Amino acid sequence: MFYDVVVNVKNQSFKAHKVILSCFSKYFADSFIVSSGKTKHPLEIKLNGITSNAFKIFLEFVYSGVLEMKPEIIGELALAAEFLEINCLKEKTMEFMNSITPDQALVVIETGSIPCTSEIFKTSYETVMEHFGECYDTNAFNYLSLDNVCAILRDDRLVIFTEMDVFWAGLKWIAFHMNERSPFLNKVMECVRFPYLTQAEIFKCLETTDLLRTSDKCKEILIHANWEAFSCEVYDPIEPEKEPEKTPDETEPKFVPSLYYIIYYQFFISADKQMQRYSAKAEQWRFFGQLPAPRHHHAVALLGGSIYLAGKRNMFMRNETATKAVFQYDPEQKSWKLCGPMNSCRMFFKLIALYGMLYAIAGEDDRHQILASAECYNPKTNGWIYVSSMHWPRKGFAATACEGKIYVAGGHGESVGKKVALPILQSVESFDPRSNQ
Repeated sequence: MFYDVVVNVKNQSFKAHKVILSCFSKYFADSFIVSSGKTKHPLEIKLNGITSNAFKIFLEFVYSGVLEMKPEIIGELALAAEFLEINCLKEKTMEFMNSITPDQALVVIETGSIPCTSEIFKTSYETVMEHFGECYDTNAFNYLSLDNVCAILRDDRLVIFTEMDVFWAGLKWIAFHMNERSPFLNKVMECVRFPYLTQAEIFKCLETTDLLRTSDKCKEILIHANWEAFSCEVYDPIEPEKEPEKTPDETEPKFVPSLYYIIYYQFFISADKQMQRYSAKAEQWRFFGQLPAPRHHHAVALLGGSIYLAGKRNMFMRNETATKAVFQYDPEQKSWKLCGPMNSCRMFFKLIALYGMLYAIAGEDDRHQILASAECYNPKTNGWIYVSSMHWPRKGFAATACEGKIYVAGGHGESVGKKVALPILQSVESFDPRSNQ
């Protein structure tokens, strides 16, 4: 077959005809005019701006009229059409991009053959953002590189119903090649905006997979997110709680004895089930009732008109251990009820009421380890969540709330040796529930 031009692209050579190439490409038409005085036959031209695969497809198109557009090659074809000034090929690529599907858009992004500034890439990326719910269900999503999947998951332009979609997508990508991708768990999960989730959704994440529990970084992220969700539930800036309007006959408390009970009486709870109350006015103790179970070295706090009793050391058991148990006492009904248990067993600790919450601080657990951890109880959800730990473990300390902060002082610290007595601490720490620090 007669040919009058050889086009060298990378390490491949293609034989063609000047007249045909000139009809489709302005670049070739201009090149042939410039080289018309050369006597070498066939004419050789070297191209550096395109791939050999793209030129081969272009050549088949100009000779057969058939052009099969695939997402794997669309980027290379677009660059070739731009470089060689092939208007009909530009139109074909744009037609394909205007009807591109979400899974095809993922393939275009993953090929990496086009710069991020090109229209082809921008169109593909926008398609992924707008149809993310469809994208992460496709097989193409499973084959994305780590960099691409993280770039997509962390992008604020994602159109999603809930941040759980991002979590499921990241988890699905890791699970596709578990052994190879599990080391990337932290990096992928950092792309998920966990603080946007509700507490129920956060717990759902933990129930779904054990992977998150194996990573200290993921546990730290989830604890912070849980705290954020907890705070938003308590202090909703959009819909703050409204105080009920009072009628003229409601200006005085309905249950006056309960009011005096809270203001004027302090409590002493003995090592058995006996409970007494102290009248400052009469300066005397009186028997008031019984506890739900014997308690020793527990903690007590007053919140919302109720008395909360948490933890214990049972003196009547052979092995004295701490517990997670929490009880609420209603002075008006004179009755106890069981509340949600703490996350950690505690005794020799403090229970502080602040901002409508209870804070269980440090103490000693059921293994006789001195704790630095603290946790918060929400009466609305009847649940406890961990908050920031103290700098030093301690038990038997003093604690109080003042001007929106909790202050902890003194107590016994950890022993530095088996035969060394517990050190007495002189340090003081403060905690601000609003910043969790």
